[in-house]
Amino acid sequence: MKLFKPEIVCKTIFDIKIETLKEMGVKLVLLDIDNTLIAWDSDEITEKHRRWIDLLKNSGITVRILSNANEKRVRTISNELNVNGVGMALKPLWINYIKSLKEEGFAKKETIMIGDQVFTDLLGAKISGIKCILVDPISNKELKSTKFMRKLEKFVRN
Repeated sequence: MKLFKPEIVCKTIFDIKIETLKEMGVKLVLLDIDNTLIAWDSDEITEKHRRWIDLLKNSGITVRILSNANEKRVRTISNELNVNGVGMALKPLWINYIKSLKEEGFAKKETIMIGDQVFTDLLGAKISGIKCILVDPISNKELKSTKFMRKLEKFVRN
């Protein structure tokens, strides 16, 4: 298993093709929030975001938020998008990845994580035996610890 190699790399979530997900057998998308779905310092869910989530759901793919953000933020965004969500997920620990699969009723091979960070989203998915799509971060506004980790990401991504 290549811990630091995502199955797909995209610029944004909007570049992810539903047909590709279907060909991969994906039935559950675990989706990060901060700098994946929306900017780290924003709560704005645009109509474009809603349409993208609805396209996934209408194609038979379940979406679940899996974020290290606080529970209130995750609950607000999950409710707004009408999906389930887990906050304070402790990524890259495997526990909430596997718990999400069980609660949604899907197998590892039917699940993919979409996120922007190598050492949380990607590593957690790989440790859990789940596929991953890595997207570029939406914004460069981040916690200082995340900025530090971004520098380390360059060493494992090449």
